Amino acid sequence: MRQGRRLNHSNYSVLLWRRVLGKAELRVKIYTNQNGHGILCEVATSNQRILGIDPGSHHLGLGCLEKKGGQLRLLFCEIIHAPKSAKLYDRLAIINTRFNEVLKDLRPDHVAIEDIFFAKNARSAIYLGTARGMAIGACLQQGLSIHEYAATQVKSIVTGYGRSDKAHVQKMVEMILGTKITLGFDATDALAIAICHANHLGRRLPL
Repeated sequence: MRQGRRLNHSNYSVLLWRRVLGKAELRVKIYTNQNGHGILCEVATSNQRILGIDPGSHHLGLGCLEKKGGQLRLLFCEIIHAPKSAKLYDRLAIINTRFNEVLKDLRPDHVAIEDIFFAKNARSAIYLGTARGMAIGACLQQGLSIHEYAATQVKSIVTGYGRSDKAHVQKMVEMILGTKITLGFDATDALAIAICHANHLGRRLPL
């Protein structure tokens, strides 16, 4: 990160940094006392695109938001479907082709995906993990960083309750974004993950 200029005000100094992250500009202002200890950090950014991913080997949910300051705007959402009768790798090939097209079109600044969880059905867990790995690999090939969030964490941010059902998550996503979303739970789950990451971006940096 490139250091900018230092401004001195009585008992405090202000350090300013500026860094360009993709299409977004990050500006960080850190106030320090005379001993050089950070006491406050302010972050200002320009528009940032956040892509949320709800992985699956039959259906993969995508939701892209634009964050400007404290405002969120829905840019895109989709559920990529693969034929139920197709074999695993054939399904993944179909999903992967469309997913790469979306990545190139949207050019997100951040990618957020649901973290690994323990499933009762071992085969389903393996299939889900394979689909998740495919999506992560495609993002890494585009030079994108991956941010992972547990399902309970996403639900807590979006609904205030970590055990909310999908219908409650959908209702709150629609309320937050101010629009009706009729594609299905895979799409609203992906948007919820994006909202969770947007909330994370709004926090002050730890000192």
